Parts: sequence; C-alpha cells; structure tokens
Amino acid sequence: MPHEPTGALLTTAVWMGGYLGNAPPDELERLVTFGQKIGLAFQIVDDILDETQPLEVLGKTAGKDRQRRKATYPALFGIEQSRQIVRALTAEAREAVLPFDRRGELLTGISEFLESRSS
Repeated sequence: MPHEPTGALLTTAVWMGGYLGNAPPDELERLVTFGQKIGLAFQIVDDILDETQPLEVLGKTAGKDRQRRKATYPALFGIEQSRQIVRALTAEAREAVLPFDRRGELLTGISEFLESRSS
C-alpha cells in the first residue's frame, strides 16, 4: 500500500470494491496495483494543477507548495516531465485492469480523466 494518504485511500477504496464483489486474489492484486498507480498520478496531477492553474479554477490558493518549498514532482522534475510520469502511471493503471474487460471500464475511464486533467 502507498504511504501517501491520497494513494492509500484510493487503493483501499478500489480494493474494497473488488473484495466486496468477491474478486479472486489475482484480481485483488490488480486492483491494488491500479489504486497505487492512480493514487500517485492523482497526487502528481494535483501538484501540476497547483503550479499551473489560477485560484478561480483550483478553488484554493495556487502555488502554496512552491511557497512552502515542498518537494513535489513539478519542483523536482518540471511540469512536462511530471505530465509524462502521469501518462506512464495511468497507462500502467489501465494495463493492470485490462483483463477485466467491461468490468474495468469505469476504472479505465477514471484513469483517462485523471490523465486529461494534467494537460
């Protein structure tokens, strides 16, 4: 499980859905992988948006991470490389649920939406 709270919450939510739906162990592992990848991608997108979007779009003060000198992906790798990392993570997340076919469509859609937010 990820150590970062957002990733842990997303991973747990996805895993619980599979568990409560009686998913077999191999599918639960795939859901954990999906959750971890999406959780990290979500955090990176949040960091990108913090750097690139105005208060009116974010609904919160932009640039707070930079002011605090927080070690974010954009601070360490730049915006474009952070976007590339998001694309890689969301692709890995989709790959994890590929065997689910139609049952994985919602998860795939979530990963695609998340990826589009980083653009």
